[in-house]
Order: sequence, then C-alpha cells, then structure tokens
Amino acid sequence: MTDRIINEAFAAIVRRDEISQKESIADVMEALQAEHPYRFSDAIEGLAYTDAWRAAFLAIRGKANPSMAFRLEMGGVWSLHGSMIRNGVNDDLLVADALRRILPPYDGSDMTLFRGEGFNNRRRRVYGLCWSSEEGVARSFAKDQASDYRQGAVVLKAFVPKEAIVASIHDLDPENGESEYLVDRRFLKPAMITVIDRLPFTPRPLLRISDYLNQVSGDDD
Repeated sequence: MTDRIINEAFAAIVRRDEISQKESIADVMEALQAEHPYRFSDAIEGLAYTDAWRAAFLAIRGKANPSMAFRLEMGGVWSLHGSMIRNGVNDDLLVADALRRILPPYDGSDMTLFRGEGFNNRRRRVYGLCWSSEEGVARSFAKDQASDYRQGAVVLKAFVPKEAIVASIHDLDPENGESEYLVDRRFLKPAMITVIDRLPFTPRPLLRISDYLNQVSGDDD
C-alpha cells in the first residue's frame, strides 16, 4: 500500500469524524431551539461518541437562550450527565459560562459552601465547579480524592458571593442528594477560602485475584 493510499484513507476518516462531530453539535443546538429536554439529554450523551464536547459547549455559550420553563428542566440533566460533561469538556470555566445560558440564574444570597479538592488544585487555586452546602458531602469527595492523588486532598470551606454561584442544583433537583451548587471560581478571592482539613494520600487496597474469585463465587451462591 502506497503512502498516497494511506494518506487518502486517513483523510477520509478525518472527514467522516468531522461530519459526525458537526452532526452531534447540530443535534444539541436543535434540541435547545426546540426546547425539548429529553432530546437535549440524548444529544448531550451523543457527544461522548464524537468527542465534540468543547465545540458544542462553545456553541451553547454563544447562542443558547432558552425559556425559563426549559431551564427549570435542566437540573435533572446536569445530575445525570454533569460528570460526563465536565470530563468531556475539560474546562470548568467554559462549562460555567455555558450553564449560565441554560440553567436558571441563581437568585439566592451569599452561601457558605464546602468542597473536597485535590491538594495540587488547591495549591494552584483551580477549584472545581461542584460545591456542597453540606460539609459531610465535601469530606466524602475529599476522601476519594485522597485515594487518587499522591499529594492527597483537602476539605475547603468558602464564603461564596451570590454572583459566583452559577446555579443551585439542590433547588432544581432535590433528589440529587449532594446539596450541590455550581460555583465559578473566577469570583472567589483567596481570603474567601479556608482549608479546614487535609487528608494524606491513602492508596486503595489491592484486590488479589483469589479474593476477587471468592467474591464472585460468593455472589453466585
């Protein structure tokens, strides 16, 4: 096979992927325009197959302007797809901007909120989007973070001004269970944030093959 044939085949794959990405972005924007929450949820899930996350959320940030009735349905969509969205876009600031266009604006007061955060993120002040009004929820997430990162994790307590709060998922989806608020870190000043605990790195216990087989065997009994 010549280089020319290989290059043409690769170019065809690239074109096919670009078409798929454009189609998946169009699905998202059409669902927004139609104000159909279930179609929008399916279209968001479809982005996982084309890896068009960033382009789709740039489009949402630039063009979305749905009604309040549609926005009120989006809490459940975030609860369902929020982690996938954050991982796919990999840019909490862009996600925050886009969510301000499709979620009801927060109209409450300043809040005291908590977050479990990796120590390195704390050191660099790149706090994540999801915070909780419950300290216990933040501690649970910090414990998970401490098992994933060599530098461990911290539990943060922050005085969060209302303009920093993108939305209250707790109010939109009370069954969310995490008392969740979405916070734009660009509005947080260093003096607003306190580290109330630090958790050292705690590696997860290794599961031996024999233990796994015994566990599976026990599940079948």
